[in-house]
Amino acid sequence: MVMIENARDRQNYDFSMAVSQITAEITDKRIGATDKDIFACSVEDSAINLVTLDNDMIGNKELEKSGVKIKYPMDLIIVCNQ
Repeated sequence: MVMIENARDRQNYDFSMAVSQITAEITDKRIGATDKDIFACSVEDSAINLVTLDNDMIGNKELEKSGVKIKYPMDLIIVCNQ
């Protein structure tokens, strides 16, 4: 049984549970543990985009089903010809 003594510990515990649940749902073996955690945090925070250089994550349809678009940094640069 886990005892949570103060509000800060309770917040960290809830955060950890949500991230671990999202991470457990990622079945793609190419995605490393740290990348899973970063992705889970972006899902939990309702991020629109996750910017990465990891080719295994960019354009990964399974991950993008969560609503977070995984992009390469150059995809976010707007070129202005003025």
